[in-house]
Amino acid sequence: MQFISSFLTIEIGASNENNDESMQGDLFHPILPRVIQFFDEVLLFYILKNMNLFIFFIGKHKNHPSDYVRANICVLIGQTLEKMAENAELDGDLFELLVNISLERMNDRSYQVRAQAAKASGRLQNTKDPDDLITKRLIWLMDHDSHPLVRKESLRSIAITRSNLPHFLRRLTDTNATVRLCAYNVFAQKVQTLKVLPTAERCRIVRMGMDDPEEPVVRAFVECVVHTWIDKLPVPAGADVTAHPDAHKTITGFLKMIDVMNIGEQTGRILKMLFDDNLSKHYDHFKETFVNEKYV
Repeated sequence: MQFISSFLTIEIGASNENNDESMQGDLFHPILPRVIQFFDEVLLFYILKNMNLFIFFIGKHKNHPSDYVRANICVLIGQTLEKMAENAELDGDLFELLVNISLERMNDRSYQVRAQAAKASGRLQNTKDPDDLITKRLIWLMDHDSHPLVRKESLRSIAITRSNLPHFLRRLTDTNATVRLCAYNVFAQKVQTLKVLPTAERCRIVRMGMDDPEEPVVRAFVECVVHTWIDKLPVPAGADVTAHPDAHKTITGFLKMIDVMNIGEQTGRILKMLFDDNLSKHYDHFKETFVNEKYV
């Protein structure tokens, strides 16, 4: 713990007295995550066996005057929580301390510290509590923080629920292309099925994704979101997929889940991109299905 304490409090670039505006890249020590990963088992064992010392240590440095040290504290919290088992339960005092530190640092003057705090706070959320303070703060950062890095880390950390989904969807039209690109990737991971969205919302997301002014974002929407939606299509009632478990995962199944008439132009471009990427996989089934159902 003494080694970790000394390492965390290294003030990189301390010789620059006015370094707030000149800091480049990641704020925290670049090898800190690897050091913590190397010592994770020893560190976690020590933390669990010496809870009071750990509480004292992070409490002592949480308001350190150096931006670097405050960021390192957030990295330590995030790495420690990440290495814990999914069903691990924290001591009540430690949990309260981590929540308070995260909330304070998500309001830090440094955008890079705010970003690290948002990144570290994901596992501190209580999705069953509609008034959860961590979730509310992440929502505020997603909606209002002036820096795209903070908005990006917030949307990556937040546990998406029906109540906060509208806040998350607003990041699909963020002013920053990198945030939008990240939002579609995260959306594909956390909202994997069309069934949770009403048809009008599905069409709105398709329209936003396909009409994005940046080609990489459009590509991410198709490759991440559309492909995931197709892969997670529900098995039709009465269908026997024993012999071919993926037989229902088709473009036609996707088209039936959206209102093609209202987004015809965007749908046409989706089909073109899917056919361009894998013509043999998609087009043959698409043609066969429409012929069999006498659409042509």
